[in-house]
This record gives sequence, C-alpha cells and structure tokens, in this order.
Amino acid sequence: MQGDLLVRSRTLLISCCYFNHDFSRSLKTKKLFAEYKHIVLGLIFLKYISDAFEVLHQKLIAGEGDYAGANPEDRDEYSAENVFFVPVEAR
Repeated sequence: MQGDLLVRSRTLLISCCYFNHDFSRSLKTKKLFAEYKHIVLGLIFLKYISDAFEVLHQKLIAGEGDYAGANPEDRDEYSAENVFFVPVEAR
C-alpha cells in the first residue's frame, strides 16, 4: 500500500518534470525549473494527499478489522491516521 503510493508519487514527479520541460520549450523561452517548482510541488502534494485519503477511505468503507464501525465521513478517523480529510465537494 505505502510502496504503491510512493511509486505513484514518483511517477507523478517524473510526469511533471516532462510537462515542465515541454511547457517551457513551447514558450520558446529559457524558463528554469525553479520558476515552476512551487506549482509542480503543489501538484505532487495534492496528488499524495488525494491518494492517501482514497486508500484510507476505502478501508473505512469496507469496515474490516480496526476500522469496523468507523464512519468514512468523520474527520477524526482521518486525523487518527495522520491523513488529510478531503471534503465531499472536493472529491
């Protein structure tokens, strides 16, 4: 689970690097990665919290083991596992 999340995050990082390279070439300017790093790192962070939320959300819906009787829409369930809660409107 954690390894799969790490692989998907690395894949996203590589994709963002290629996107950055293609985007800067398309503008025909010499843009440095440093100019886009905040955008790219923000996207990677959002992807990471989204994936972590989805994994825990599926466990809470299944309700097996430690998650028996847990409410998948309760913020405290996610806080206990150190996972950001994503509101329904943002999913």
